[in-house]
Formats: sequence, structure tokens, C-alpha cells
Amino acid sequence: MLSIVGVFITKEILITYFNVNNKEESKFCSVNKEFSCNTIIQSKSYAFSKYVEFVDLPIIFFSFSFLGLIFGINIVSIIVLISSFSLPVIAFSIYLQKIVLKKWCLLCLIVSFILILNVLFYLLNYNAVNYEIKNILIGALFLAVVSVLWFFVKSKIKDLNANKNELRQLIRFKRREEIFYKIADAVNNKQELLALNKISIGNNNSKNGLILFLSPSCPHCHVAFKEALDLVSKYPEKVKLNIAYNLSINNTDNPYLEVAKTIIALYKDNLDFLNALKDWHVNKMELKDWTDKWELDYNALIVNEILEKQLQWCELNDFNYVPVKIFNEVLVPNEYRINELLYFFKE
Repeated sequence: MLSIVGVFITKEILITYFNVNNKEESKFCSVNKEFSCNTIIQSKSYAFSKYVEFVDLPIIFFSFSFLGLIFGINIVSIIVLISSFSLPVIAFSIYLQKIVLKKWCLLCLIVSFILILNVLFYLLNYNAVNYEIKNILIGALFLAVVSVLWFFVKSKIKDLNANKNELRQLIRFKRREEIFYKIADAVNNKQELLALNKISIGNNNSKNGLILFLSPSCPHCHVAFKEALDLVSKYPEKVKLNIAYNLSINNTDNPYLEVAKTIIALYKDNLDFLNALKDWHVNKMELKDWTDKWELDYNALIVNEILEKQLQWCELNDFNYVPVKIFNEVLVPNEYRINELLYFFKE
């Protein structure tokens, strides 16, 4: 029974020690201002903390007790010895909490109470405990295995947490507005860009603009369009999306050219261009199915002229790739995803 209680306490200690979910304090240690499990469990106010921390002792002990119970190993004698030898550690823990740190750790007190109960229980049942050398050696070996496993797992979790913290710091640094505009290249020929006929989605009066130059045959364009559409859908009053194409009308062997032409024609005729875009880039319909669904008679001269001017602007700026992503008159750096642009919105 005490082993099961110990496992539960061990879980709470682990959550506190590794700061799971970024909680400041365990729910068991918020009774009043005199209690703080974090202060005690994270404390380095003792000489041996470089090698063994207070968190190690209950985790090893209760893991050892519970696993021994599960696997049917006779470890009673070792539990008695550990509980007995832990009494000075308990005394030091209480001294540390009361005198040095002036904070109480409820989890630590419960652990101490369980260990003291163990000692009392086995003192009252001394003759029932088997102190054979064989059982002690098996128990000691099992304890060593549990200890090695714990220190290995602990080091891996600490490394993982350190990497997560470093990543959070890098993300915060990356999302600073001055950093974004520092590494983003300015777009040239802005007036010519503004003059292009483009497909417009969202609020044309918004202060933030995202322009995508796509190609229907480009898989990366599917991702860029979906992220851009999600951004506009989530912040319809803050950002507008313009779609243009970077492909040659002279490449008549390109079967996907008709997709771009049809979408432009749908937009020019105030038809359902947005669902046509979604069918292609989001739903990823097969070419024949898409063209059958969105078949349209249109003025090829006007559509070809729009596509030609868009291509010329891309060539003028040496954009020989897709997707080209432009946000507030700068090129979106490759290090940024479109869904991160919300951190750089103008208000």
C-alpha cells in the first residue's frame, strides 16, 4: 500500500522537478505562502547536490519498492535498511526546509512520513523480515539497476528540456519584428507590382498584405496557399491575400497552365474562384476532374495578358522559382512560415 502511495508522490515530484506544463507549483504545495515544493526540490543548497539531489532519493526508493512488488522480488530487507539509513537524510531535509530555505515541501514531508512508517512497521515486525545474504544481494543488485536506469532517464529528460528551452528562446528571438525585417529582402519595382492584376482575397483595406506568386504544378505552392488562406480566414480584418502566377503562357505543353487561366477567368467574371483555388491547392483534385468541374469559356487574350505581365515582373526581379512570398513589401525569408507572419502585423 505504501509503495502505491509512493508511486503517486513520485509522479508529483517528477512533475514539479521537470516543471511539466510550465506549472510554477504543484497543486499539493499551494496551501499557503509557507509551502513551496519547487524551492525545496530544485534547491542546490547542500554540498552533495552536484552528484545526488533530493529528488533522486524518493524516486529511486519508491520505483525500487513498486517494481520489486510487481516482479515478486524479495526486497523487504533492503527496504528496511534504506528506510533506516534515510533517517539522517530526513532530519537534514527538515533542517533545510525549516532553517535554511524557510519553506515547507508537502511532498517531501509525505515521503519522510512514509519512510518513518516503514521503519516503525519493521521494528514492530522485526522477526518477520528475512535477512538472508542471498535476498540482500539480490535486492542490492536490483536497487543498483533501478538507480542506474533512473540517472540515465533523468539525464535524457534534462537534455530534452534544455533543448526545448533553447528552442523557445530561439523562437522568441526569431519572432521579434526587428529581426524579421532585418533578414527580409526588400522588394524592388514596387509600383509595377501594385499595378499587376492579381486575385484578391480578404479585406482590401487592411494594413497588411501578402502576395503569393504560384504555379499550379508546384507542391510547395499547395502548402503556401493553404497557410495563407488559413491566415486570412483567422485574421480577415488584418491581412489581405493576393494571388498571382509565375509561369509562361508560351509553354503550351504544360497541362497545368489551364488551371491558372481558368482561375484568373473565374475571378475576372466574379465567379466562384475561391472554391476553384481550394479544389486545386487544398483538396488536390486530379487535373481532369478539376478541369471538368471548372470548365469555362473565357477571353484568352485578356487572361494571357495578365499572366504575361505577372511573368515579366518575376523575370525582372529574378524570381525563377515558386512560391514567391511577399509580405508588406518584403520577401518572406525561407526561415519563416506564413502562419508566423501574424507576429509582424501592422495595427
